[in-house]
Amino acid sequence: MFYNYNVFGFRGEVLEYPYLFINLEKIESNSREIVKCCKKNGLNVIGVTKGCLGDPAVARAMLNGGVSGIGDSRILSLKKLRENGFNNLMMLRQPMREKVQDAVRYSDVCLISDIQVLPLLSKEAAKLNKIYGIILMVETGGLREGMLPEDLLKAVDKVLQLKNIRFLGIGSNACPLLYEQTKINFVPTSSDFQLLTELADSIKDKFGIKVEVISGGNSSVWKMVETGTVPDEINQLRIGEAILLGQETTSCEKIKGTFQDAFVLFAEVLEVREKKYPKGWLKQAIVALGRQDIGNEILKPCFNGEILRVSADHMVIDISKADKVVSAGDILSFIPGYYALQMAMTSPFVLKEYAQVSCDISERAR
Repeated sequence: MFYNYNVFGFRGEVLEYPYLFINLEKIESNSREIVKCCKKNGLNVIGVTKGCLGDPAVARAMLNGGVSGIGDSRILSLKKLRENGFNNLMMLRQPMREKVQDAVRYSDVCLISDIQVLPLLSKEAAKLNKIYGIILMVETGGLREGMLPEDLLKAVDKVLQLKNIRFLGIGSNACPLLYEQTKINFVPTSSDFQLLTELADSIKDKFGIKVEVISGGNSSVWKMVETGTVPDEINQLRIGEAILLGQETTSCEKIKGTFQDAFVLFAEVLEVREKKYPKGWLKQAIVALGRQDIGNEILKPCFNGEILRVSADHMVIDISKADKVVSAGDILSFIPGYYALQMAMTSPFVLKEYAQVSCDISERAR
């Protein structure tokens, strides 16, 4: 299957389902660019694959681009990665009680926000004769997962008493749920990390140990990486969206030197007609793509068109201003937003096709 596409994708190719084209070379290139920028700031990068269902090919492209490990939040994805030969796997969500055994088996490090699960992890790690790494997540203002700062020293003490458990460090999420729910533009600053660095110092003072990992957040802190304002004490970021889509999280701005079209979704036009709207006549295309494929999430058309609405099985697009003729049977292309990408990767109705093609560096964001 070829990958070259123009403003409308390609024509004449019969698709039974929508296709998601995955350009592994662009993902590798994005990873390399992200890692390079992070290294200048003393940051290791964990490549996050939860946006693409723990896809092993994507994970391999990330590793080829220089990330130091792979992280995912779902046991099934981690199991798939492990069975495909991946090591240094991080579980990004505390495991549910009945999944503790699988978490220890299929990952090497876990982000923990509640110490009640720690004895269970210790027990399973002992059964597997394995030393399991723990990063304790702290609430620093993001209102996501994380223990209260005043409870951290007690949690560290608990970790240090457990067999087969290794305390690696502490972490937080810089982008709050408030942003995700309200879309208020939230831009993390260095002050958001100050508490983490103070807590790391308090751990060293009380227990006489150096905090090996201070995991400062995700793609939402990218502007700080670009400006070199990430505090020196922060030494790890967990990056998914910036690699996969070449954009930061808070305002979806393009990241310099990266590609934004590593993932392109193609779907067929079922019908083209002019129909009367309250504001006048519009020429609309009905596309074989719906909420079962991408949810109610963001898609950016790769042509001059506007998505009007989406049902379970159809997408209605205004093509009145399209600069080429669109006909039934044409294939249109779209760039998915992060959650649309997650939905497309999860949907059994979207076929996935890998493309290993040369990158044109002129396509990178500047």
